[in-house]
Parts: sequence; structure tokens; C-alpha cells
Amino acid sequence: MKRPIQITVQELARLQEEGTDKFCLLDVREPDELYLASIEGTLNIPLGELAANVDKIPPNLPIYTLCHTGVRSLKAAFYLREQGFDAYSVKGGIDAWAKEINPHVGFY
Repeated sequence: MKRPIQITVQELARLQEEGTDKFCLLDVREPDELYLASIEGTLNIPLGELAANVDKIPPNLPIYTLCHTGVRSLKAAFYLREQGFDAYSVKGGIDAWAKEINPHVGFY
């Protein structure tokens, strides 16, 4: 049974800090948004291009989707689950990450 579809930024930060679990952080924002704020090491596939690029996503890893505030990433996580991925949305997106984890990533 899969966990709930959303994780908090605190849970994502813990996963990154521990470094024991491999996962893919998939940013589904547009390229111009990445310029304003981003987390190093993410895979970027804009939500509108996700279906055409699903083959670029590692199939054997948990996928944590990220966007600005969590709406697009939730859509992406639902879509990826329908495709058979172990996918989760980061609640609050990069905005919550910047406010609660690392203000140096930027706000917009």
C-alpha cells in the first residue's frame, strides 16, 4: 500500500539529509520559474510536457514532484501513479521549501 500522495518539505529535507534512500526530485515548473528559485539536483520536466517525457523519469525510484505551491505537483503525482510510478507531491512546493527549509533558494 502506498503512502499518502503528499509529503511535507520537512520530510523531503530529512530524506535529503539522511541520503540513505535514493529518489528522484521532479520539478514540474516552467524553465523561467527555475531561474527564480530552484533546488539543486532536480529533474525538470514541465507539467505540460510530462506525458511526452515520462520515459526520462527513473522507473525504479520514488518520485517526489515539486512546483511553486503544490497544485501542479499534485497533478503530476496523480498522473505518475496512474503510469505505475511510486510518486508523491511535495506539499507547498518550492514556496514552502524557501519559507521553511532554505530561504536562499529564492521566493517569487
